[in-house]
Amino acid sequence: MVDLMPQTHILQRRDRAMVAFAFISGFRAATLTALRLKHLDLDRLSVLQDARDVPAKNGKTYRAKWFPRTERFQEVFLNWVRELKYFGFRPQDALFPDGRSLHTRAPAAAPVAPLASSKPLQNAFAKASARLGKAYTPHAARHTLKALGATMCRSQEHRKAWSMNLGHSNEQITEKHYAKMSQARSGELIETLCSDQVFTEEENEMIIDFFQHRFPRGTSEYVAAKRLAEKRDKARGDCDVLE
Repeated sequence: MVDLMPQTHILQRRDRAMVAFAFISGFRAATLTALRLKHLDLDRLSVLQDARDVPAKNGKTYRAKWFPRTERFQEVFLNWVRELKYFGFRPQDALFPDGRSLHTRAPAAAPVAPLASSKPLQNAFAKASARLGKAYTPHAARHTLKALGATMCRSQEHRKAWSMNLGHSNEQITEKHYAKMSQARSGELIETLCSDQVFTEEENEMIIDFFQHRFPRGTSEYVAAKRLAEKRDKARGDCDVLE
């Protein structure tokens, strides 16, 4: 969806980055559009929902790790962050400013305020999904991440960590130990799911089909399956994939 969005003008690139970050973080629209650069931790690939700074459901503060399988979205988003820094944006400045603020910043300039509402994000999703003949809202990103978690999480502990990373705290978890999981432990588990050794059932089936030569060479399915096979074998220390 993001790949189909135009990127000629800076507002178009901002909109692409907003849509991408909805899938990266799983944040709700009002929270996402109120973020500032200071809320990012690019070294740890995480973002802080600080209830003192942003609208937060139930006034909850938590740090979310960037979700696995969002690497393409991350490329788009990180390009946007680099563009902001090129313009001289600082930690207190909005991550997704309005168009009037998207220019070179003077060193002594007042901080750039976040968007006044989540309407620009809603419009960005509407335009992006229209190109697919669909009508997705920002909340569709959370639904997508929930569905992804259902395919990737193989244990109760991983399911709890995934839920916490989406900002949930009242899931019905049987194991009392998991219900008391710390944010640090949740982050560790999300990191394990981001590793090159964790694949969904669908991805494993694609790898098998690749080695059984079920995809015509040169098709998009062939390319995607070959990439997965190479990723798996690299993680296992195997030799290069033979075609």
